[in-house]
Amino acid sequence: MKYLHAAWVEPSPVDIPPDLYSFLGGSQLLAEALIRRGINSPDSARRFLDPSVYTPANSFDLPDFDLGVERVLKALRTGEKIGIWGDFDVDGQTATAVLVGSLRSMGADVIHRVPVRALESHGIQPEPLKSFLQQGIQLLITCDTGITAHDAIKYAQSQGVDMIITDHHSLPDQLPPAFAVINPQRLSEIHPIRNLSGVGVAYLLCLETARKFSLSRDVEKMLDLVALGLVADLAILQGDTRYLVQRGLDIFTNSLRPSFQAIFEQAEISSQRITEEQLSFVIAPRLNAVGRLDDANPLIDFLLTEDKTRAIVVASQLEGINAQRKFLSDQVFAGAQAQIEANLSLLDHSILILSHPQWSAGVLGIVASRLVEMFQRPVILLNSPPGQTARGSARSIEGINITAAISENKSLLLGFGGHPMAAGLSLPEKNIPAFQRAINRTVERLQQESHITHELHLDARLPWEKIDLDLAEQLISLAPFGPGNPAPVFYSTNLSIVSSASLGKTGEHLLITVEDENGISHRVVYWQGGGIPLPNDLFDLAYTVRSSSYRGQVDLQLDWVAARQVEVETIQVTQPSPIMVEDLRRLPDPIAWLDKSSDAVNAVIWREGIGKRTPPGVDRYHLKPAQTLIILSIPPGPEELASAVAACQAERVILLAFQSGQDHIQPFLETLTGLIHHAIQKHNGKATIQELAAATAQREIVVWYGVQWLITAGYIRINSLQDNPLIIYEGGVPDHKQKLLIETNLNRLLAEVRSYREYYLRAPARQLIP
Repeated sequence: MKYLHAAWVEPSPVDIPPDLYSFLGGSQLLAEALIRRGINSPDSARRFLDPSVYTPANSFDLPDFDLGVERVLKALRTGEKIGIWGDFDVDGQTATAVLVGSLRSMGADVIHRVPVRALESHGIQPEPLKSFLQQGIQLLITCDTGITAHDAIKYAQSQGVDMIITDHHSLPDQLPPAFAVINPQRLSEIHPIRNLSGVGVAYLLCLETARKFSLSRDVEKMLDLVALGLVADLAILQGDTRYLVQRGLDIFTNSLRPSFQAIFEQAEISSQRITEEQLSFVIAPRLNAVGRLDDANPLIDFLLTEDKTRAIVVASQLEGINAQRKFLSDQVFAGAQAQIEANLSLLDHSILILSHPQWSAGVLGIVASRLVEMFQRPVILLNSPPGQTARGSARSIEGINITAAISENKSLLLGFGGHPMAAGLSLPEKNIPAFQRAINRTVERLQQESHITHELHLDARLPWEKIDLDLAEQLISLAPFGPGNPAPVFYSTNLSIVSSASLGKTGEHLLITVEDENGISHRVVYWQGGGIPLPNDLFDLAYTVRSSSYRGQVDLQLDWVAARQVEVETIQVTQPSPIMVEDLRRLPDPIAWLDKSSDAVNAVIWREGIGKRTPPGVDRYHLKPAQTLIILSIPPGPEELASAVAACQAERVILLAFQSGQDHIQPFLETLTGLIHHAIQKHNGKATIQELAAATAQREIVVWYGVQWLITAGYIRINSLQDNPLIIYEGGVPDHKQKLLIETNLNRLLAEVRSYREYYLRAPARQLIP
């Protein structure tokens, strides 16, 4: 959806210097990708690709950095108690952990505090600060926060406590009067350190301090946390930021800390060959969920623990909180979509602003990001109880500094803070309409000044058959990918979808089998594609290519970026004859009728969920063109019915109505359990979602939730949610809290199927088969 309305811009040819071409082993695609990143010589390519060759910038270029290092050294030498004040998002959590772990390795007496979002919001509030300082703190260091904390600093000074601010958020008009204010925003825009997030700044402070004690190696072990925080905060992956993420990913690959290993195990995701993608989609959401919905303070010890058992216990708790986060996010997302559908004029503006009195404030940023992807414009979502303070989150697009835009209208606000791509804000509920008008004018002006266009820039057109693992292995050297270093986007033409299945515990992703005109197929992962309509006919696909690893097996992975329908030339033809429809839905025994009917001899019979009873037939995945299609089983939904009719291209459709009786949770789960037991006993545990959907006469998403229910009930376990076929084993670890959440969704989905099947029985035949 990110590029739903974007114009596709095909690549222009580039001149490849012979020495660069030779250095890259003759890879034209890799050479072109580097040149488009401004890298056109072997030396610059070597520094970009190999972190061991890159020379990081001097940390002491940061204003006040020397003051900060000297003050920390003093605290270490005199045994002062150091307090770390962090933030509850992943950048803040990892920054806190880096400071706490690094300073402890140098012998410091350290305690930490992360605000509880539901009680305090971002920043440093007076009462919690007072309580924190009363624990005997003599030096207070902030991380990922504090750049606007004027009052907090003055209070700390009044108590004889020095404060060092380490932050990366936009600078206020006047810097706070701290002992040291270390913020990369104080550097020039082209400085290699400028793009660091909070964890990067905290790491540099620890690293340079540790060098005074010859303990820098201990601090460098924290680079995995640094990489996670930078990636999670969408830091621009250029200069020192890219270098730190590269080094951190090496640690993930070679020395995975117990907390991360436990998260991967709980998420049933391979922890081999970890990339920035796993940081973004596996680890970060789970840690963020705690910061948004609960107390993130225990996560600092979790991130630093060497106790594998403790790590497993906490990671299991994270799964439950993440499921709650997903449920609340879906609620807010559905509410936002409903507001837009009810008032499409909201999309006439350059910024989308929505509010609701009951939206969970902890997930507004997540949903705002999804809406930015969908509508390619800045988004602000607000929780706005009547007569109270409205609080919300803003997310933006490249080229629009959302914090600067909010700042221009600060007279309407109670407070705000952030960086160019994300911000938080609060305002009186009565000011929302005026703020909407004002910031819309601001964003419109910024768009005109920035000449922003919605474009998808493509790197190359590839024949579908030329995509292989060798290509993916070449491209992986360009990683890590993200803002400032996007993955190369390729495109192929005249493709069609063979099948799709849901991925993820809540079906939020899709695994789609895509085929070209020669029958060559690849599987494509559509992240966050669950519930989004897919192309029906021929289409062109834009995608990225990478390699992935599971159980030591390296495989090809394609990620869906965008699709565009192939325009077919319109040809005037005479009106075709309509499909003949014979309505026999009221027959008391449709199977007995089929046993005697000559109509069944040459027809394709669509049957599912009937077990071993006659007559013969095929499921939805094996339908072939035929003159007559007999629909014996009631379809589980309109999409499945339409696909079946299209697959058969029949001139005649006979409607029967056999009811499987598996549209309630108990009989459905009993049947599914039997099928899975059979797969374990007879097929080494192998079963596809499609096979199970056909055997139960259910939608794929229903089967997927059914499998998840059996997993959380402790009846089965599987290798990976991304495998198809699944590899299923008996027995597992129950997760009753997660099971209840899945059961709620499963009941809802089965209710939808029941509703459609009731509609099928009573609707006019021509409404079912136009």
